[in-house]
Amino acid sequence: MLAVLLALSSVQNVFAATEIAYDDGTSWGIASSTYLGVRFTAPWSYARLVQIRLVPPGSYAYTVYITQSDHVTIITSFPVSTIINVWNTFSVPGGGVTVPNEFYIVIKSEAFTVLYNDKANNYGRSYSGGTLAGMSQFPGGDFLLRAYVESASSVGGIALPTNSLTVLAPFLIMIGLVTIAAIVFVAKRR
Repeated sequence: MLAVLLALSSVQNVFAATEIAYDDGTSWGIASSTYLGVRFTAPWSYARLVQIRLVPPGSYAYTVYITQSDHVTIITSFPVSTIINVWNTFSVPGGGVTVPNEFYIVIKSEAFTVLYNDKANNYGRSYSGGTLAGMSQFPGGDFLLRAYVESASSVGGIALPTNSLTVLAPFLIMIGLVTIAAIVFVAKRR
């Protein structure tokens, strides 16, 4: 039974990425502005943003900005190039970046920025504007822009795979020694 439990537990299951999406997955219209972004809320006080996904109506070179909840303070930015009309998935450079519970993913192209939106504004989390500071809530449908986050450790560091047997070996040895001592004790009493 212990061997089965050890085999089923793994670092990969504990640190699986969670997708945050506010769109319904179908493109209905096209939003355009200088900056387009979505306000995300992670399920933890701090999270590690590892990937973003978006569906553009064309092949574009975007700059992606990850900002704090004021949508002005930039945590990081990086360039991406997209493929038309499909979900494009991009890893955040450096293996991800730590973000607060509420953060924005904002995109901008050299020309006018465009992105698909769905039919209904169900969440009120899509924003557009001529500047980062001037962004306001987009009145149309939700942008097809998503985030993949992992729980961020409050003590820092990185998660490395571990051999569960190595971690449990001292405890198993102790249980074995106690068992042997108990058997010897019972045998001497007879």
